[in-house]
Amino acid sequence: MSIRRSLIVAGVAALIAIASGGAWMLRRGSRPVTRDRALSLPADQKAVAAGTTTPVARATADAHSLQVIADADRDLERRQLAFDRIARLETRQDLATLLALIRRPGRFHGAAVRALRQAPPAMLPHVVHTAVDLLHSDQIEVLLAAPALATLTQDPAVVDPLLACLHRNRHRADGHHRAVRRSCAEALAIIGDPAALPVFADELMWALETGRDSELGYARVLVDAVLAIDRPGGIGILRDFRDRIVATLPAQTEPRRFRRDLAHTVTVAIDILRQRHRSPN
Repeated sequence: MSIRRSLIVAGVAALIAIASGGAWMLRRGSRPVTRDRALSLPADQKAVAAGTTTPVARATADAHSLQVIADADRDLERRQLAFDRIARLETRQDLATLLALIRRPGRFHGAAVRALRQAPPAMLPHVVHTAVDLLHSDQIEVLLAAPALATLTQDPAVVDPLLACLHRNRHRADGHHRAVRRSCAEALAIIGDPAALPVFADELMWALETGRDSELGYARVLVDAVLAIDRPGGIGILRDFRDRIVATLPAQTEPRRFRRDLAHTVTVAIDILRQRHRSPN
């Protein structure tokens, strides 16, 4: 009797389980179908998200991301997400994509430059090589970014390209010549190579001979650069420049106050270099 009762209880339990399972399936089937956002991604993008991408698939995905980022007609959030992924610089392909972005002035140009300045040490030589190439660009946004990127490895090999860029941009049709030359001078000051000093001497005299006080603002940058390079030869360069400033001052002091202030700034810089190098000259 007990065996029969046990079989009946087991059978009832089985029927309840089957009924419950059927009800659950019915409820699940009645729900609206929702597609996960990842399912709508292209296959190569899903591979990247899953971490199972092949080199070929990754290259395809990054090319697509560059297209997304650069397309001003696309959704800004989507563009930002694509950029954020690439800015992590996890692969050389990410690096190539960012370098492509700095060649294309736009919304993410500045962010790409900032990301490249934080690149891993192994990637920096490639960044610097590209930056030197960009010193020949005609696009002002690109040209202004290139000198700072060129200094990331402190490689003396970038000195000559920077000096050439500085000289080449004494005149620009777009009026940004001072900004470009200032950017180059500041980069050269960071590298600190004394090979820049003779060129700085020529630039200082040229700025003074133009007769425009607007060029003397750039001359202040050059004075700071000579001071940053910190070589005894800078003393004579600055002294000659100061003497030329004083010689150009007219009898009326008020219209040329800016020049007098600059002469004082140069004198202070000379004194600093003399103290550093214990020079009586």
